[in-house]
Amino acid sequence: MPSQALSMTLLSRVSDGMPLAASMEDEKDHRELDGLKSQAKRIVKQLTASSPSKVSIDSGSSFFHYINSGGVCYLCLTDRGYPKRLAFNYLEELQREFVNKYEHEVSSVSRPYAFIKFDTFIQKTKKLYIDTRTQRNLNKVRLRLRLRIACVWRVLASGPAHSCCSRACLLVLHS
Repeated sequence: MPSQALSMTLLSRVSDGMPLAASMEDEKDHRELDGLKSQAKRIVKQLTASSPSKVSIDSGSSFFHYINSGGVCYLCLTDRGYPKRLAFNYLEELQREFVNKYEHEVSSVSRPYAFIKFDTFIQKTKKLYIDTRTQRNLNKVRLRLRLRIACVWRVLASGPAHSCCSRACLLVLHS
């Protein structure tokens, strides 16, 4: 497995699987990375507009995480121990910027990697997410946890009439 926590990022058009932008780390074991690239492309090719919006896929020593939104799949590969929440935060940041810049161009591009210049933003954003212990990333995780705890207390305070909601909210807390 690659040594980086975020070793691959791929943005693709969902309708036909065309790669729009990508960022790959320069790895020593190219055979393993080539296999993972192929697996990422297979994942994207199987997506449709009605596929789940957020998914994590176990790939042995790593995970693929993706967001399927607005006709674009934002996919990254992480080490097995990398927090899912940070992987999705990373993908959400990429999504916001990509939609901001290129949303109206996605359906009309006819060549692969038409938005390769987006790699600069991918690289900058990736640097912010590589170390899971940075204060910025810890703050994001803490904020999510506080929001979930507040949800649990609101549901529990609403009484036994909402006990099924209480259990559901507690399950969310542990996800």
